Amino acid sequence: RFHNLRTPVTNGAGKFAFASTLSGATLPTDAGIWASTASGLRLVARKGSPAPGTAGTFAALDLTDNLNLNAQGNLLIAANLNLGGAPQERGLWLDSAAGLSLIAVEGSRAPGVGRYFNRVFDGANLNDGTVVFGAAVSSVPNDPNGQFGIWRWTAGQIERIVGVGDRLEVLPGDFRTI
Repeated sequence: RFHNLRTPVTNGAGKFAFASTLSGATLPTDAGIWASTASGLRLVARKGSPAPGTAGTFAALDLTDNLNLNAQGNLLIAANLNLGGAPQERGLWLDSAAGLSLIAVEGSRAPGVGRYFNRVFDGANLNDGTVVFGAAVSSVPNDPNGQFGIWRWTAGQIERIVGVGDRLEVLPGDFRTI
């Protein structure tokens, strides 16, 4: 049974998703995320279930109001991974018609910069299927320090958009370093 239902997220097409803890479950903190279908509800992710794109399981699902549902019905979720030891890395996954896909997870290589994601923050789930998210990177996995950047995931490919140390033009001819 659902226990402690969280506020659902909706889109203009009438789709919705929500997170909840479960009562009567085998784990005291058992939880899941569900999405609507034409015939009812579908489980997207549950604590202890395999985390796609990794060798681990979902250790903790972000049950706050961070679910992000776009106009296509794609759902962006955040969760911590259980890889059989500490620390528990945090990651982002996108649930779409193709299934649940890993976007980025702490400790994995950040493409194009020769570094590792050491912090992965919530993202925006755009209507064209693109996910934009914040992440800090460092030269070694799980380094508590790192340089923050904005990243874009599209069709399985990640690229850095901008980050600390980059120069941006804020007015014509006026460049500043982030």
